[in-house]
Amino acid sequence: SRFGPRATGLPFQVSGPGPGADLAVAYPSDLGPTDNAYEVVSGFLTAYLTGSGDIKPYVTTDSMLVGIGAPYLARKDDKGNPLPVVTSVTAAGRVPAQPAEGQSVQVLAQVTALTSQYANVAMTYPLTLRGVGGHWSVAGIDRAPVLSSGDSITPVAPMSAPPAN
Repeated sequence: SRFGPRATGLPFQVSGPGPGADLAVAYPSDLGPTDNAYEVVSGFLTAYLTGSGDIKPYVTTDSMLVGIGAPYLARKDDKGNPLPVVTSVTAAGRVPAQPAEGQSVQVLAQVTALTSQYANVAMTYPLTLRGVGGHWSVAGIDRAPVLSSGDSITPVAPMSAPPAN
């Protein structure tokens, strides 16, 4: 099936796996706000998260992506001017301004939006972009970011035990 799994029940609380280690991601190329790929990512995530506009102009026809309503609000500065939802985009490879047909690249977008209580929430979206008709389009939201295979794993110091209930 081309469809992903659906939740069969409500979430429940369990103890975590422990402190673990930080894994490095592999997105060495920074994109600027005027790059075509950055503009597509920004337009898509703004429409996807805030309901401001439609996502259709930003996605491939086979992406199966649909809007999620408007769970977040766009940020504004102290004068009421809109601030971008996407704060940075990095890429796993070279991103030409005009992609070849079918060319793909994985990007990682840093996002800051507002909850309905006007609290900032930071999110990270790993996306796959594909060249369609000489333009970048979002082909999918990746399940995980691209991890670096050349960097060392950085252990995280354990924290004190959580309080007992």
